[in-house]
Amino acid sequence: MYKLLGKLLILILLLPILIFHGVLSIRGAQPVLASRISEITEITISESTDNPLFENYTAFKIEAEVEILNRADENQTVISPDLKLMINASLVNQSLKLVVEAMGSCMVTYDTYSPGITIENHSLKFYINQTDLSYLPDGNYTLWRPINGGEELPTIIIIKSGIMNITYSSFGNQETEAVSFFLLFPLMLFLPLFSYVIVFSKCKKSEIA
Repeated sequence: MYKLLGKLLILILLLPILIFHGVLSIRGAQPVLASRISEITEITISESTDNPLFENYTAFKIEAEVEILNRADENQTVISPDLKLMINASLVNQSLKLVVEAMGSCMVTYDTYSPGITIENHSLKFYINQTDLSYLPDGNYTLWRPINGGEELPTIIIIKSGIMNITYSSFGNQETEAVSFFLLFPLMLFLPLFSYVIVFSKCKKSEIA
């Protein structure tokens, strides 16, 4: 009986450690760097293009404000493509195609970010294979800021009958905050003691019986 009690006590002591291990290790679950589009400031359209490869296309340009989050306590330097915005689309009219102007995509830059949030402004030019467009075609567009080894949070643009709806992502910093051990310690201490009292009282009752 006492051997069984000893095994139960070991299990009781291990149980809170197993339960709270995931909670105590929340910090560091996300990449150090993250990027998001905080605001699309302008979308411009030009029926004529200066690129002979896109004579039968409509040219679009998106300008956006970007936030880079450095979750570390020291500067972080990354190698990034010179093209700072990317977009893809799922268009309702499947005969239409979106092509990103690749100028600068083969070049790289060394970007250094201080702890906290850095604000950048970038633009992106792309083409759609139709010449008479006066607004973005219906469909779902995903816009993001590439960051090497980081978390790239997307902005979703939904166009329906010429009406635009934009959904911005947030960093969700609460997921990177560590839970204080001192808040969990009383619970971790109480659970084994409470379980011990229950098991011990049951063993005493069985001995009396």
